[in-house]
Amino acid sequence: MKLIHVSISSGSLIAAVIGSSKFMYDIFGNTVNVASRMMSSSEDGKIQVTEPVYQKLQKNFVLEKRGEVFIKGKGKMYTWWLKDRLKKEITLESLQCTENTDVD
Repeated sequence: MKLIHVSISSGSLIAAVIGSSKFMYDIFGNTVNVASRMMSSSEDGKIQVTEPVYQKLQKNFVLEKRGEVFIKGKGKMYTWWLKDRLKKEITLESLQCTENTDVD
């Protein structure tokens, strides 16, 4: 039985509603492509994250360095396994995130 593979990347993306008769919501961009391509190098039941995600999570989560992994179209990238949570309560401030409500 194959378990789920999860990969998380962080960065900018484009979100859009597509279709003319049946509308669907989709996201595009390098961030999405990296996360998608990382899934092929992931392992069953594990969560693999990129370096930008590691930088944001390291103070609140237990992460294990996986090392360099070849990602199609990107080359070698450092990735980590997300193992566990350090704190019970996690806020946007503790993750050093801000809500972005700007729309062009």
